[in-house]
Amino acid sequence: MDPWPLDSDPETDSQSRGSRDGDEADDEGLADSDSSSSSSWSELKSPDQSSSDDELGDVDFHEEEFLGILALARAARELYATSGQLSDLEDCIAYLWDALTVAPHDNVARADVLHTLAYDLYVRFQDMSDNGALSIEELNESIHTHRRALRLLPVTHSSRAIYMSRLAIALRARFLHSKRTKDLEECISFHRHALALRPTGHPDRSQSLLNLANAYWTYFEHRGDLGDLDEAVKLDREALELRPPGHPNRVAALNSLATDLGSRFSRTGSIADLNQAIDLQRELLQVSPRNYPDRDVALHNLASYLFLRYNVSHQLDDLETAIHLAEEELVSVLDRPPEFHVMLQILAELYLAHFFQDSEDPRYLKDAIRSYRRCLEYLPDICSHRANAQTRLAYALTMQFRRGKEVADISEAIELLSQALAMYPAGHPCCVNALRALALAYQARFEHLHDRKDLDEALSNYAAAVRNPYGRTQDRYEYAQEWAGVAERYCGIQQQLDAHTCAVALLPRIAYLEKDSRTRSRLLRNMLDVVQNAVSCALAASQPERAVELMEEGSVIRLFTSLEHPNPLDQLPNHLSQRLLQISHELENGCLFSGQFASLLSGIPFIDRLDLLDDHTISNRQHLVDEFGKLVDAARKIPGFSDFLRPKAFSTLLDGWAYGPIVLLVSSRQCCAGIVIMSASVNAVRLPLSPRSLEQLVAGFKELALVSNENRYGTLLGQLWREVERELCE
Repeated sequence: MDPWPLDSDPETDSQSRGSRDGDEADDEGLADSDSSSSSSWSELKSPDQSSSDDELGDVDFHEEEFLGILALARAARELYATSGQLSDLEDCIAYLWDALTVAPHDNVARADVLHTLAYDLYVRFQDMSDNGALSIEELNESIHTHRRALRLLPVTHSSRAIYMSRLAIALRARFLHSKRTKDLEECISFHRHALALRPTGHPDRSQSLLNLANAYWTYFEHRGDLGDLDEAVKLDREALELRPPGHPNRVAALNSLATDLGSRFSRTGSIADLNQAIDLQRELLQVSPRNYPDRDVALHNLASYLFLRYNVSHQLDDLETAIHLAEEELVSVLDRPPEFHVMLQILAELYLAHFFQDSEDPRYLKDAIRSYRRCLEYLPDICSHRANAQTRLAYALTMQFRRGKEVADISEAIELLSQALAMYPAGHPCCVNALRALALAYQARFEHLHDRKDLDEALSNYAAAVRNPYGRTQDRYEYAQEWAGVAERYCGIQQQLDAHTCAVALLPRIAYLEKDSRTRSRLLRNMLDVVQNAVSCALAASQPERAVELMEEGSVIRLFTSLEHPNPLDQLPNHLSQRLLQISHELENGCLFSGQFASLLSGIPFIDRLDLLDDHTISNRQHLVDEFGKLVDAARKIPGFSDFLRPKAFSTLLDGWAYGPIVLLVSSRQCCAGIVIMSASVNAVRLPLSPRSLEQLVAGFKELALVSNENRYGTLLGQLWREVERELCE
């Protein structure tokens, strides 16, 4: 017989998205588990004796002893449910192993014990993971035991769906830690089979829909395919329809669909999705009781979506409501949970956003600093989470220094950032953000005290941030432009060229590997200016070969973005290009949260997803960076790809221009120039026309390519001779 009825434990994914952690486990206690899973002893006798559990071998059945052991296991499990002590769960698991040694030969009864054991092994893994004692072996054992149970259960048995669902949930949990795509694909397959066993009208169909939607949402987070997210939305909509207003478990469906729509807004910018996500979260708060255990998470989610909408509409009401909700969230927690420092940091970020909205009012900046300081009170003295919080506090202090010019503020900011950098483990991606914040702090102090050492420190930290391979490409690209701006104001041409060259070097990864078209368009919007400034600096530094390399790289990327040039990834072997895209997506978008802060960090717009990664995920990112480098090296060994994801060397370009001379016209904010490329030399000549005149000249020739006009053609040729060709010939 059942060690205890299956419907006493939730058939849910406890490592699910956002606040589904709490919502699902609470919702699924009794109402939504498989209604056919609790069976009598006679019903559990298997009609199928062909399958067997080879790992157990032949055992003698002692019914009285078997039932007694099961009673002890049940008692230990009930004690664990009330005490939360892992030792009680350990006792339960030990009793279940003992029960298997005297279990009946009946396959269903044995499968049921194995299934219950597998589930408790999974619970033990979750308990240990939540307490920082991650042991993937526990999860592997749970999955293996689940497979044994499912193998024994007849294909027609009514409990097969719940067996499949729980195995799928364990596979997803392993995927979150191992990133083995095969685990997630198998998870989706099992959830689909479980759903097929619960057709329309089945009382548990909505739960299978939610489980499958959760798996697809995870797949979207992993590989960035919008089709996976659309599938999750479709499944969650059906689940919500099966839980109409008044349904006791509607809350989980509301939250799941809201999470999907919030994620889709972040990817597509659909304001309709965001508005619906807000409406769903409002309804969730309205229908859940005041003592709802995850009310703080629900408040957080609504605040997140309102802040997202504020970023689009700039309606101050949304921002102020988000702040009010975040403040209520802090009040609603009865104790100080492990994620309390995250709540404080979220509130601080909202205050900071309000300050930037109304920088004439310093109250919000002071509130942000106060919240950051409180956040630090709940963190250990040395950890990467503290380093992230110190980085944000230092940034706020830098903003306060720029207003009030209190040297104590900027001195504290620099000290906090120096400490933060020492706390980060090697390869931590947020080190890049701290380096940039330190550069800003030194720059602010230099502009106030005019100490050249501060400027040198600012430039050094900018360079270190931009060249750090473990940071996100989009961050490094934006910081390279900030670095170039500082260099243009205070430094010589070589420092400017270094910064601009670093920015151009990152363009191929953004253009060819960024899956999100909105992010790619935003980053490449000023690409022409970035390339022109780099080329101008190279010419000013008397490096015409470098100027040609930079100019050619910009031209190729511009042609690609205008759909006139293919993506070089499309010409690589499929397995190589797909893996490069996959790794790039994971590195740029962070990783799925599977630890204690997962309930607060799904789709969050104002806390960087990289800020709260655990050590395991940091190590995984390091391996991904190393693998990416090896894949790029492999691609560069393929004929025709020697300069893959980097500007082509001048010598390579010259081979293709053997029938010169070739003249390249360059326009920048400073001047116009012509680069004359001969077989044995390259020279740059400054031209007398303005950048505006050159743009008009080029536009004129483009018009003639569409509409013939001999008079206009003659005029343009005359201008070309006077202002370009004659200068070059002389």
